[in-house]
Amino acid sequence: RPKHLPLVVMPEDAELQKVMRAPLATEEDAFTRAAAVRILREREAAASRLRQAGCSIVTAPSSGLGAAAINAYLQIKERGLL
Repeated sequence: RPKHLPLVVMPEDAELQKVMRAPLATEEDAFTRAAAVRILREREAAASRLRQAGCSIVTAPSSGLGAAAINAYLQIKERGLL
């Protein structure tokens, strides 16, 4: 059993989620959506690389990051990973 297990806490971006749900009414909306998609893809790619390197990832709204990190830690301990 490892002594350390990296836990990466990533805040969800409410603005990106809002952009993804918004209707595309103008060309600018389409460009904004395309930028949001790219950011989300890059974020997921980074999370994937971290997972492959052995990190646990927690994603939560910024208001709930502390609780999400604590819950993830408790689950890790419960599963005997530490």
